[in-house]
Amino acid sequence: MKNKKMIISISIAISIFIAIWIFTTQSVQDTVAVTNMCLNNPFIAKILAFVNTHKLFFGMSLQIRQWAHVFEFFVFGISVAIVSKQCHKSMVFALCICVLCSLFDQTHKLFVPGREFTLFDLVLDCVGYCSAIGVVYGLYWVKNEGIVNR
Repeated sequence: MKNKKMIISISIAISIFIAIWIFTTQSVQDTVAVTNMCLNNPFIAKILAFVNTHKLFFGMSLQIRQWAHVFEFFVFGISVAIVSKQCHKSMVFALCICVLCSLFDQTHKLFVPGREFTLFDLVLDCVGYCSAIGVVYGLYWVKNEGIVNR
């Protein structure tokens, strides 16, 4: 049963990274179309307006494509952190996997027309996966050693 859970978790993490890879290979026109589709969604538009109005990201307003980096790598970070916990690896292991995947994704952009490697995108990716790893490991701590078992 434990191996089955681990295989499912690893498959999910790989699938999420493949989705990130596919987003990276989009043409500029496809990226604009997806951006417009998201902006036309009232729920997403309200969230972006709130977050950017209140400058919740270190006092800055971000474009939807920048928020996409945070969100994509947050989801990826959750999956990697879960796999890391299931393999009894440390938080550093999960962090290293996420850093390598983020660098790989940014380097891949060098070979995609209309895309470029940017350090700010690496920072946005980092915010996503560090937040996710912190949430997963924090929840494990609360469940196994923290408040719940006192």
